[in-house]
Amino acid sequence: LGQINTDAYKAGLDSLVGKFPEKECQLEIDLAKLQWMQATQYDFPEEAQRDSARQAVYTFCEERLKQYTKGMTRANEFRNTQMSMSVPMLRAYHNNNVYPRKDLELQVTYRNTPTLKVRIYQNLSNPASAMRKQKGFRGKLVKEVDYAFQITIPYEEMDTLLTIPMEQLGLYEYEITAPGEDLKVNAPFSVSRLAALSRTGAKGVPEVLVTDFESGKPLADVPVKCYNVSNQWIAKELGEVRTD
Repeated sequence: LGQINTDAYKAGLDSLVGKFPEKECQLEIDLAKLQWMQATQYDFPEEAQRDSARQAVYTFCEERLKQYTKGMTRANEFRNTQMSMSVPMLRAYHNNNVYPRKDLELQVTYRNTPTLKVRIYQNLSNPASAMRKQKGFRGKLVKEVDYAFQITIPYEEMDTLLTIPMEQLGLYEYEITAPGEDLKVNAPFSVSRLAALSRTGAKGVPEVLVTDFESGKPLADVPVKCYNVSNQWIAKELGEVRTD
């Protein structure tokens, strides 16, 4: 389709409708129209236009399912297209560090998931286990929040910001699930006043600056541990210093 005049192709399909009135022929013409609509829906420069094109595809399938009988197996392609457009989807982005008594912000994109459940667990991993990419350090459940959305268009991706207050210092892991669906998003984050910057100083000696995460002011007497990590991701603690 990309190498032909799509308007001419669409006009050709429309002209066939009057020439072949048999229902089986009409079905094949409509399937060709569906293929054309799917191939061209992303050609529009504006997102609003692409949304309209997706809506047109979904509505076209809905109308054709009413038109053709269940015994016409080829008509199942319209149902399959609708189902593929409406497959539930979930993804999330988050702030890696939360200042105490501020909110964990979860920027969530979802489709056809009327309910979401957010659980916050303790994260019991330590630097050595994190460097080795070990799992299984989830601690107790500390928060659980349910969210409900009104899904009016099953194929449309929606964005929302979920905010969860975090009071206590520590390492945590959030998990977002859609009840009834095999969907899960999870990631670690910390609740801390600390932020660290590092650089290689004179003669290759590493330097670490620890600041208040919110104000940016340097902090004194904060312990900083140094590890050596082998090719097998085995972390060995080399020592500890404190900021001046």
